[in-house]
Amino acid sequence: MDAEVGILGAGASGLSIVLLIDEDHVPIERSSRAGGHAQSTTSDGFTFDDHRLSLKAPLVRPAGAS
Repeated sequence: MDAEVGILGAGASGLSIVLLIDEDHVPIERSSRAGGHAQSTTSDGFTFDDHRLSLKAPLVRPAGAS
């Protein structure tokens, strides 16, 4: 039985699946950039990590939180 494969999202999981499967696939991403919640931005020559995945860790708090 042959099955079509569609990969939704170019976050960590989607990109990993693309590398693991044998066929040539391209993930479908709604954002203009790949990476999902693990992304970085650059402003005035500085790079800022915007990794929302780490905000779920109990010892990590967003800036300004008490």
